[in-house]
Amino acid sequence: MLRGLLDGLKAFVLGKVDDLDPAERRRLVRVRSHLRVTVGIGKHAQQAFLHDIGVKGLRLKLRQKVAAGRHLQVTYADSSPDYPEKQIRCRVTWCRQLPGEKSYSCGAVYDDTPERMRASWVSCILRELGLDETTIVERRKHIRITSDEVAVGLTDAEGQAVNAPELVDLSAGGAMVRTRNRLHPGQRLSMRVGPLQSLEPLRIGAEVLKCDLDRPTSSLVTSLRFVDLTEEQVGLLGEYVLTLLRKQRP
Repeated sequence: MLRGLLDGLKAFVLGKVDDLDPAERRRLVRVRSHLRVTVGIGKHAQQAFLHDIGVKGLRLKLRQKVAAGRHLQVTYADSSPDYPEKQIRCRVTWCRQLPGEKSYSCGAVYDDTPERMRASWVSCILRELGLDETTIVERRKHIRITSDEVAVGLTDAEGQAVNAPELVDLSAGGAMVRTRNRLHPGQRLSMRVGPLQSLEPLRIGAEVLKCDLDRPTSSLVTSLRFVDLTEEQVGLLGEYVLTLLRKQRP
């Protein structure tokens, strides 16, 4: 079940920041997890744990060392219409023994066909969290937040508040909000989200991608991309996204 998959996700972390455009740091976000998977190595298979997952690859905890360059078949046992492909092919890039343990930490990159990847449980995770290549503009079908569920505030570069914004979607890469004011592509904003349950308010920088009239509701819907993410912001953003997803998936 998809709920079981989501329950195994623990936190967002920011990978090593390199020369990427700050607006594209979403690609560096990884998701810490504790999901049990089966790993096929040649003719043999073993139980393993998925420790984190990202756009380009994943990290596993294995009982035996695997040489760099070897291919693995990583299978998540539970099935769901959300991910018809339960198995993906990966290539090992490094493998080293964990300090004080007999187990090994193994990093691998995805090495499967685009068709199989799109149908896989991995892509399901990335898509649900907003870590896939789907742009924030294309996430209209993911709208899932009622207007009074999470408070949101927007302030422009001059410190002026945007009138009565409503949050309609939140993901690792950005957000969608309804606004009374028309915002302009490229415009930078300061965004405040929350609080939500026990979570403190999230303050984060954002850039306007698109602002369109939503005819069914006669409101403006603005797509925002998060920029200049820090480790602390990524961690708190992950708590918000995972909390909202679990509320949506009873």
